[in-house]
Amino acid sequence: MINEFLNPNLPPNNGTLWFQQDGAMAHMAVISIAVLRRLFPQWVISRFGDVTWPPRSPDLMAPDFFLWGYLKSKVYSTLPRDLHELKENIREEFAKLSEETLQTVTHTFITRVHLCILEGGGHLKYIVHKKWNYVKKKA
Repeated sequence: MINEFLNPNLPPNNGTLWFQQDGAMAHMAVISIAVLRRLFPQWVISRFGDVTWPPRSPDLMAPDFFLWGYLKSKVYSTLPRDLHELKENIREEFAKLSEETLQTVTHTFITRVHLCILEGGGHLKYIVHKKWNYVKKKA
């Protein structure tokens, strides 16, 4: 994915682009980290990157908490038959995301950061059970 999708779509990096890992162990392979360090010299935020970052940091959770699961459910609502169709589904669903949905994702992320501060940086043990209203239903 890095070589076939990310790298060809990156703008030229003059030291202003950072890459932040999501903490998934599958993304921590030595070969993957090496490629990322080549693409983002000294600008990889990851458990094994240039800047160490904890895997469940609130900074990593904005898309992880809701967005990826939401997109996955939309992308696979019609089962893609091949890689091309999968990529097309992903592009279409990203394009359909409303500004309101993205603003709500951001707002709930900010709320979680404030809760993290109140917990002294500790684990938010009750956050999983809290219901978030991400997408308002049209009346």
